[in-house]
Amino acid sequence: MTPFGREIRKLRIDADVTMGEMAKQLGKKPSYMSAVELGDKPLSDDLARSIIGYLKSLPYFKHHRLDERYLMRLADRSRNTINVQELPERTRENVAAFARRLPELTKSKQAILNQRLEEILSEAEG
Repeated sequence: MTPFGREIRKLRIDADVTMGEMAKQLGKKPSYMSAVELGDKPLSDDLARSIIGYLKSLPYFKHHRLDERYLMRLADRSRNTINVQELPERTRENVAAFARRLPELTKSKQAILNQRLEEILSEAEG
């Protein structure tokens, strides 16, 4: 299960909404939505935003906090692929250089890098 899928499932259950109800409201099949939660189907930005918007519209979240930015970060972490062709050339070069060097780092350095990246992204959003 992906980080996004795990959190969405928890929030959906907290709001007392079934997978079928959510799927119907989003115009999707329950089996497809289940596969998205599990990470077996890709999660697009549009679908992530639709899911978050749907949850936000529920009465439960009128009285309980729903952190949309956190959920979008989880959606980003849940994706296994990125279409680098859509990125500017310089960004593609940076991504490729980063991807080549990352396996050389120790697990502890990768953890530090992940933590710092989360901090930078949070600062950029705030």
